Amino acid sequence: RHSLAAITPKAVADLRDARLRAGLSASTVRKEINLLSRIIDLAGKEWGVALPANPCAMVSRPPERNARERRLAKDEEPFLLTACSPPLAALVRLAIATAARLGELLSLRWGDVDLEKRVAIIRGIDGRGTKNNDPLRAVPLSSAAVAVLEGLPRTGDRVFHWQAADSVNKTWTRALERAKAAYALDCKRAGRVPRAGFLDGLHFHDLRHEGTSRLFERGVFDSMEVASITGQKTLAMLKRYTHLRAEELAQKMR
Repeated sequence: RHSLAAITPKAVADLRDARLRAGLSASTVRKEINLLSRIIDLAGKEWGVALPANPCAMVSRPPERNARERRLAKDEEPFLLTACSPPLAALVRLAIATAARLGELLSLRWGDVDLEKRVAIIRGIDGRGTKNNDPLRAVPLSSAAVAVLEGLPRTGDRVFHWQAADSVNKTWTRALERAKAAYALDCKRAGRVPRAGFLDGLHFHDLRHEGTSRLFERGVFDSMEVASITGQKTLAMLKRYTHLRAEELAQKMR
């Protein structure tokens, strides 16, 4: 335990280094320091226990090296969707169309879907607010998203039947295996060499990257509009989720 006055920039930096040595990820350590910073700010603003300056503001955060740039290749998408069960295929299509997180989609309820206005209200995981602590955000629905939702049966309050992401991830892994096998067989029948890395390392969360990137590639939305759709708080985080294909940019330059 430390008194507030004992929390110096050096103490925070030492804590950072110790947590990293203990094996915690850079992302986790950054979140811990940011949480400590918010508590110190709260102490000064509302509890009457203020420091001359927030020591966390003077400490560098460990760089995150876990950024992913995996996108769903054009030749991968049809094999993946064919290998998915109808509910999983719908979930995949909606994830790409909305760039929403898996937990947000699993918590989506029909009462928050307005197909006439083409808007869905995202309330976060189990209605507890979004990951960025917003109570909700409104997501515009493209024609593709509306088509997915119109094709789903309304057998309950929830749009999708899965209760947890773990169940989806198991189903997702099996679908990837089926898609790879179908692709290999298709290549064998056509007498062509399979492409190396086909569907390798594709996570469901990569569909959020895919959806975000496609929003930009459509050339309809600007950065702030895309951030509003995806729920990203900063342009730096939005950039982290955006990986534009050079060939798509080349088409726009014509």
